[in-house]
Amino acid sequence: MRFSSSVIITALAASAVAVPIASEKRQLLNDLSPDVVDLLNRLGLSGLSPPVGGIVSTLGSGLKNKRQLVADLSPDVVDLLNRLGLVGLSPPVGGILDTVSADVKKRQLLADLSPDVVDLLNRLGLVGLSPPVGGILDTVSADVKKRQLLNDLSPDVVDLLNRLGLSGLSPPVGGIVSTLGSGLKNKRQLLADLSPDVVDLLNRLGLVGLSPPVGGILDTVSADVKKRQLVEDLSPDVVDLLNRLGLSGLSPPVGGILDTVSADVKKRQLVEDLSPDVVDLLNRLGLSGLSPPVGNILDTVSQDV
Repeated sequence: MRFSSSVIITALAASAVAVPIASEKRQLLNDLSPDVVDLLNRLGLSGLSPPVGGIVSTLGSGLKNKRQLVADLSPDVVDLLNRLGLVGLSPPVGGILDTVSADVKKRQLLADLSPDVVDLLNRLGLVGLSPPVGGILDTVSADVKKRQLLNDLSPDVVDLLNRLGLSGLSPPVGGIVSTLGSGLKNKRQLLADLSPDVVDLLNRLGLVGLSPPVGGILDTVSADVKKRQLVEDLSPDVVDLLNRLGLSGLSPPVGGILDTVSADVKKRQLVEDLSPDVVDLLNRLGLSGLSPPVGNILDTVSQDV
């Protein structure tokens, strides 16, 4: 009972800090404070009434500075945790609130939060997670360039997945993060390098049926230069992907649309050739009522100058 109460009260306090409090609501909180204290006393929870009353009063104090608000909340939240018997959690939680209230720059904030978050995880019995989580916070706080950040994050992300029991996913995920952080300016080369890791990840997730067409799409996008050639080469992989997703009824018209777009040069001819495939697609989607007017519109557009 006490633990569930702490969760509710702490959640309410956190949500209140995150959102600016209008003056009317501040007055409401001020007026509510003695009644909340009285209610807790009458419920036999007199041990909780001082910190809870303090939290409500602080939220209603009208402080516009969120940092100062968090700073003022910290001792009452710590007191509440102690009175709920969660003495082990109060030091890191108090430290986190104090840190959030003190720091200005986000990078410095993350650096200072890291030891308190690690301490909190340890005290919650999640000792196995604290090293990689601490490492991730330290890395994010230290790196400036996004590419360097991704490179440095990769081993911590892999370690975290392993400690969560997801060791099967850590190689491809680590590879994807490392590739994104490799600094490649050429997007095509980036996609080419991502392709095997994405395919590996899909396979390890048990989505073996999807990995060939998805890998094919990434390889095609990375290889082709001209848009028309790209669409043409994508067509079989997109059709294959639809079939493997169980959408085989859609693959003929979609494939036809892609083939048509890649083949035609003149816009008028393109629209004319697209018309039957678009009509077919609408019919297969169960939108047969729309296919006659849409087909007519495409035919009309293709004929008019």
